Amino acid sequence: MAPLADLQLQSCIRSILADWYVTDAVTIKPVAEDWAARELSGFNVKALAKLMHQHVQAGGVIDQVRETRLAWNDRDYHYDFRIAWAGRALYVEGVTGPPLTASPGFPGFSRFSVLLARPFWDSAGNENPGGAGGSRTLVQ
Repeated sequence: MAPLADLQLQSCIRSILADWYVTDAVTIKPVAEDWAARELSGFNVKALAKLMHQHVQAGGVIDQVRETRLAWNDRDYHYDFRIAWAGRALYVEGVTGPPLTASPGFPGFSRFSVLLARPFWDSAGNENPGGAGGSRTLVQ
């Protein structure tokens, strides 16, 4: 995994996440939402979006990963976040989405869709709240 180096794309994702409070700026696939609702106390999409926003504002890493899975090969990359939810290590994988409306600053994207949310483990199989590049903890 390599940190996202494209400054325009970083800016685009930061801009999307800055709108964490706007409905549909960040969306989540049902399978990821079902897991998160079961496993994460107080989970809701806007709280996750806010946590992702806080992560990037604090200088947290977004990894850009070349997509090789056949089920997701409609795009070249997905983006990984390693954050903490109330002290629990969390891996969040997502993609940028097409604009809901015209966006002159970022004509290609105006949404971020979470595809997968699951615990993040280190190489020894332990949950790793720090992950690669640090973490942010949701204060509820």
